[in-house]
Amino acid sequence: MKKFEFELSDLLYDKAMSPIRTKGDLLRLLAHTVKFLILNPAADTTKIVEDKKLILYIDKMSRLFFCVKDKIFSFRFPFYVGVNPEDNSISISFKDYFEFDSITSSLLLAILEQEDLFNGTLENVNEKMLQEIIENEWENIDLEGVCELVKHLMLFEPGYLRYDHDVEHKNGAMHPEHHLDIFFSSNGTMKLGLKHSVESEWFIDLVNILTECKYVV
Repeated sequence: MKKFEFELSDLLYDKAMSPIRTKGDLLRLLAHTVKFLILNPAADTTKIVEDKKLILYIDKMSRLFFCVKDKIFSFRFPFYVGVNPEDNSISISFKDYFEFDSITSSLLLAILEQEDLFNGTLENVNEKMLQEIIENEWENIDLEGVCELVKHLMLFEPGYLRYDHDVEHKNGAMHPEHHLDIFFSSNGTMKLGLKHSVESEWFIDLVNILTECKYVV
């Protein structure tokens, strides 16, 4: 098991506080997070602000956990993670041939920032990528690898789950102050009420397939 903890940058914190309502919202946050991870070593856990924390948990499950003001949320991390023991820096790769660096992570983010990418078809992904590469004058880019990566992300199941402490909108059993939101889209989301607040370790244990299940009834 590998568990890495980071203090969120101001930029990534703001991104994490923005609502996730579509697959595009989630993938853009993922791309920002990949860029953050390859530039920042894991932090001393005793110095991390509790509601400004990012946890990368790698075991039989691989997940990101964002711990921010009044919520904790998680989704699957679809990449391989390597660790340099000398400086605790992280390398992130897709399959066994595509490793992220500052340029490829910027390219991925630039592609995912295009709203029309999610309104078209997978056939136009190559064209959009080539356009970004030319406009930014990036060289030595594995276009085929990036294209496969984007298609994989557009199709992968993120397994999104969020804990909310929502004082503003609480409404008895219709909208409990403490609750879990399962899925992110308005068409598929559902709430599960909780009697009290939860911590990040409880939340991690909830989705950990190697620990005992929790019962709701």
